[in-house]
Amino acid sequence: MIGQQRNCIGRAAGNAPIHFNLYSYDKATFASLLRSGAIPNLPNKDGLTALHYICKEADDDDVFLMKLLFEISDSRHQLDHVNTQDNSGKTPLYYATTNCCKPKMIQMLLKRGANPNLADVEGLTPLHKICLRFDDDNCVDDFFKFCDDNHQLVQVDARDKLDRTPLHCAVMSFLPHVVDVLLDRGADLTSFVFPTESEFETENGPRFKSKLAFGAVGVVESLEKKGYKLNDGDALTIMKLFAKYELFGKSTDMEKMLHDNEEFVNKVKNLLVFPRIKLDNEKKREARKIKKRLKSPILSLYDLLSQPEEAKKQYAYKDFFSLGFSAWCVNNKHFKEAHALHLCEKMSRRFFLRYALYPFLELIHYRFPIEMCEIVMKHLKNQDLYNICLAVSCLRDKGNTK
Repeated sequence: MIGQQRNCIGRAAGNAPIHFNLYSYDKATFASLLRSGAIPNLPNKDGLTALHYICKEADDDDVFLMKLLFEISDSRHQLDHVNTQDNSGKTPLYYATTNCCKPKMIQMLLKRGANPNLADVEGLTPLHKICLRFDDDNCVDDFFKFCDDNHQLVQVDARDKLDRTPLHCAVMSFLPHVVDVLLDRGADLTSFVFPTESEFETENGPRFKSKLAFGAVGVVESLEKKGYKLNDGDALTIMKLFAKYELFGKSTDMEKMLHDNEEFVNKVKNLLVFPRIKLDNEKKREARKIKKRLKSPILSLYDLLSQPEEAKKQYAYKDFFSLGFSAWCVNNKHFKEAHALHLCEKMSRRFFLRYALYPFLELIHYRFPIEMCEIVMKHLKNQDLYNICLAVSCLRDKGNTK
């Protein structure tokens, strides 16, 4: 009777005790249930097994739960259910790559034979989910490395039910590093179609704005390095997103603050930025002492704001993806908005100047040489350049309808 209760499915929620105790993070009870006879592969009404719950709810540091589950399965000579799909087609590996990436769990699942290419009912594979995450981190590197270690081939051009490849999803999510990795892994650019404005994320807030400001131009840079030709429509799509989320610098307030506001200057001078490396406070203090010996350049937020051209020589756009979050960390709301927009304006400047040049020439009917146009455009703000591109696009559309 006691053994039956351990595996009894509740009528209302369709969960057994083993599901309840992991979902509520009662890890000790979960472990006890496993050791005392609970069936580890028992699904609930949604098709979720204990392994699904571990990958979905537990932290990566709780990988001991997965180890325990595998050990008990081995001791009972039970087959691994690492590729079990729930009612929506999601595998445990799928959940381990969603939102908060869990490399320890991913590695263990792949070692146990998890299929890296199984898709859910929407056609999304684990690689798709990595490319739809918010963070442009090393999760994609770990995923490919673990698959390589286990001689598992990843389908980099798999298509979901909306005909999207992982590369398409990574561009939609403004993930320059992920785009680089996919292209290095042989993702097909010949059939790649740049996402439409409606396909890009629609959330708002400071973190998303920073991601858009530095990630959008970064993915363009990554695509072009591999030979992709961004057309005027693609470029205008990016510009429209900048306009939609109000990422254009509005005035010269920042220059004034950098010269006249001592409180602000002192604040941003003490904010160091470390691209692609994570340092705690103690290491940051030490880094100041050995700044010249570090391979990775260290700049303060003041350096980025006051000397953007110098910063661009040291960092690629994809580096600014991680640096960009520093632009929202000053407590004063007015300062935060002003210096974030200032940095965004400066760092995306090259993109706007480049893709507004020929629309500008078209607008003035090619009356002046390119050199003169470039001089004039340097005095325009990014919003002005966007308006030029938008106007020319509208004129072209009218011409096509006649």
